[in-house]
Amino acid sequence: MLFRPEKIDLHMHTCFSDGTDTPEELIEKLEDAGIELFSVTDHDTVRGAEVFPALLKEDSPHFIS
Repeated sequence: MLFRPEKIDLHMHTCFSDGTDTPEELIEKLEDAGIELFSVTDHDTVRGAEVFPALLKEDSPHFIS
C-alpha cells in the first residue's frame, strides 16, 4: 500500500540551528500535532538528520533526511 500522508511539515529547525526544540521535543510536538511526514532544515548542520533516525519508533512520523 502506498503511504499517503495528510499532514506534512518539511521545514522546521532544531536546537542544533536556530530552533529551540531538541529532537526529542520536536518528535513529541509532531506526534501531538498529528504530523505524519517531516523533514528538518537546520542551517549549516546535518546533526539533526544524523540524530532523528535513532529516536524514531515504528509508529513515529516518517522522516526525510
